Amino acid sequence: MAAMDNHAHTIPLNPPAAGIRPARDLHHGIERVDNYAWLRAKNWQEVMRDPDTLAADIRAYLEAENAYTAHAMADTEALQ
Repeated sequence: MAAMDNHAHTIPLNPPAAGIRPARDLHHGIERVDNYAWLRAKNWQEVMRDPDTLAADIRAYLEAENAYTAHAMADTEALQ
């Protein structure tokens, strides 16, 4: 239990949070709001061929998530 408590203190308290940017969509008279549509790259096929074409704001968020996850999972690296 002590090891678990020690690790819990090394993880940043605030993981990255994607900003809310409401995007409204209307189909068949039904409005849908997607607060995270900005994370879906419109040029996703191009991004698959060339990741450097990913929008800077999406890239920054994904890199922050990956860094947080790597830090949180660091003590399991030998098992991975």
